[in-house]
Parts: sequence; structure tokens; C-alpha cells
Amino acid sequence: LQEGLTKVTTKVKGYSKEANGMRGVTSGLRRSIGALRNNLLLISFTLGAVIAGVKRFVDASAGFEAVKTRLVGLTGSVNNAARAFDKFNAIAGKTPFSLDDVVNAGAQLKAFGADAEALIQPISNLAAFMGTTATEAANAFGRAFAGGSGAADILRERGILNIIKSSQGLTDLSKTTLPEFRKALIETLQ
Repeated sequence: LQEGLTKVTTKVKGYSKEANGMRGVTSGLRRSIGALRNNLLLISFTLGAVIAGVKRFVDASAGFEAVKTRLVGLTGSVNNAARAFDKFNAIAGKTPFSLDDVVNAGAQLKAFGADAEALIQPISNLAAFMGTTATEAANAFGRAFAGGSGAADILRERGILNIIKSSQGLTDLSKTTLPEFRKALIETLQ
């Protein structure tokens, strides 16, 4: 019996030793699997960020292409549209407004029949003065340009009509013709 008990004890000790050895092996395996999982998560987050960045770039490019297409329709040719886009891009580089905002402002000016290339810098200055985007300033200018002082509600609210009157020596804007008002508006902005 003693001999059988000794054999069992020896076997149990051997089993215990093997179990402890397996525990060491499996904890290393658990660490390896955990590190692999962490690396896979890091790669997936990085890949997600890269994909989001590419999507923003593609969306911006698509937006610029849509504006370029609009400019082609407004200017009458691809060359004129490219020249206008380059001018808007140069202005965006020198102002706090985004390229998208400046390009849209230029497209709005063209849509109202104004010389966008000549007026985009004064419009960006107007936007800074008014505390708005270049597109909003171009819309306010465009309504005034198309409809005269009576249609210049936003410019009136911001005090721009008073600046036009005083800088151009006009006493009553309601008595000016549309061409006279346009000239005074543009000269004031420039």
C-alpha cells in the first residue's frame, strides 16, 4: 500500500509539474494573442483614419470639380473657368477663407453677372469686415449688384450702404440709377 501511495504521489507531483509548465506556456500564448489583438486594433483604427482622410480628399476634389463645371457654364469656356479657379485659389491662400468658400463666392459673383476675378479680393475684404463667409458676402454683394440699393438689405444692416454714400459723396442712394449704384458699390469695395 505504501508503495502504491508513493507511486500515486510521484504521479501527482509529475502531473502538477506538467500542469505548472502548461500554465507558463499558455500564459505566454495568452500574452501573444493579446498583443496580436492589440496590434490588429491599432491597424484597424489607423486604416479607418486613412480611409476617412482619403474620403475627405475625394469629397473635396468632387466638390471642386462641381464648382469648376459651374464656372465653365458661367464663364463660357474651360480656359476661362481654369483661370478664374486659379485666381480664387490664390486669394484663398492669402485670406482666412477656405478655398471652397472663395471658389463658391467667385461662382456666385459670376452668377450675378459681376467680374468675379476683379472683385474676389474686395469681396473677401468685405466678408472679413462683415464677419461672414466669402460666399455670404458675395451673395449680399450680388443682390445689391443685381437689384440696386433697394435690394441691399444685408449691406444696409451692416452699414455698408452708409460707407458707400459717404465715400462716394452720395446723399440719397434711392435716386441713383442701377449703373451709378454699381459703380459706387464697386469703387467703394475696391
